[in-house]
Amino acid sequence: MQKRMLLLLTALSSTISIVNADDITTTMFSGQNIQKDTRCPQNEMSIFKDLNLTNEQISQIKLFRQQMRVKVGDDSREHLFIKYVQNGVFDKKGYIASSNQKALQKTDAMAAYFEKIYNILTPEQKVKLKNKISEK
Repeated sequence: MQKRMLLLLTALSSTISIVNADDITTTMFSGQNIQKDTRCPQNEMSIFKDLNLTNEQISQIKLFRQQMRVKVGDDSREHLFIKYVQNGVFDKKGYIASSNQKALQKTDAMAAYFEKIYNILTPEQKVKLKNKISEK
């Protein structure tokens, strides 16, 4: 189970797009009319849509998402590029090290985010989630 969760977290962290908490709606979790906002990929939360989340759980997930967004911060690599160009020379090693650190921070924040979500699920929801993961 832990290995599957780690694989799920890794897959989700590589495809997720961080958006404002206001962009998440109850319909996203019910499976109806998932938002068409391109910043919010459908597969991001689809793993949770059939778990019959309560309004309280949805509110908590919105809060977790907002906290993660603050933790991850600006995901743009453009500012990093400028930082590593000095005196007409590009510091490739410095850029790679900085980019890798940022990616690790994002993965860590995503893992903490999904762990928080998992911890608020009821035992029945955890069973449903486990079955859903097993089907994939």
